[in-house]
Amino acid sequence: MRIGDLARIVGTSTRAVRHYHRIGLLPEPARESNGYRTYTLDDVVLLLRVRRLVALGMSLDEIGDVLDEDERGRDLDEVLAELDADLARQAEEIEERRRQLAELRRADPGRPLTERVGAIADRIADAYAGHSSAARMELAVMEVLTSVVPGAVETYEAAIDDPALVALSGDIAADFEALADAEPDDPRIAALVDRIVAASDRIHLAVPEEAGPARIAVEDVTAWFDAADWMSEAQRRCVLLMVQRLAEGRSA
Repeated sequence: MRIGDLARIVGTSTRAVRHYHRIGLLPEPARESNGYRTYTLDDVVLLLRVRRLVALGMSLDEIGDVLDEDERGRDLDEVLAELDADLARQAEEIEERRRQLAELRRADPGRPLTERVGAIADRIADAYAGHSSAARMELAVMEVLTSVVPGAVETYEAAIDDPALVALSGDIAADFEALADAEPDDPRIAALVDRIVAASDRIHLAVPEEAGPARIAVEDVTAWFDAADWMSEAQRRCVLLMVQRLAEGRSA
C-alpha cells in the first residue's frame, strides 16, 4: 500500500503523513527496491489513532507521548482527563456566551447591552435627564468600564441604588451642562471638579483579587474626549482635570 492509499483510507493528505514522519510521530515504513514506501494495516491503525487524537484537540507533542510504547497507558489517561476537563471549561464558557448572546438579542438593536448594564444605562439617563452632554459622557464611559473593568457593574449598581448619590449626580450634571457656554478658564470648572472628586469618595470599586492589571490608563480616558465636538472646550477641560485628580487620589 502506497502513501496515497494510506492517506485516502484515513482521510488525510500525503503532506500530513510526510509531516508525521518528519516529526517522528509515524515511523518510516519499509521501502521497496524502487524507493517507494510500503504501508501495512498497522500503519493505517496508528495513523487513525493519531487523527482521532488530533480531532479531540491534543497537540502533536502530546500525541507522540501517549502513543509511545513505554508511556502509553498512564500518560494517555492523564492527558485525556486534562483534555476532558478543558472541554468542560470550554462548554461552560460557550454556555455563558450563549446566555449573553440571548440577552443582546432581546436588547435594543441600537444599544446592544446586557440586561444588567442596560438597566444601569436607563437609570443614568433618568438621573441626567435634560443634561445631554453629561448624559452622553457618562453613558459612554459606563459602557466601556462595565465591559473591561472587573467589578464595575456591581459598583454602578450600588451607586444608582444610593438616592443621595443619584441626586448629587443630577446636580453635577446640571453644573457640567452649564459649562457649555463657559470659557476654559472659568472658575466654575475647578469648583465642579472639586465636587466630583468629593462625590467619588462615596463610590468604592470592588476589584476581584484575580483581576489582572488595569486595562485603561488616564491618557485613554482623556483622549476619548479630546476631539468630542459635542462638548465645549470648558467641558473638556473639566473632564481632563477630573480624571487627573481622580487618578492622583487612587494612587495616593
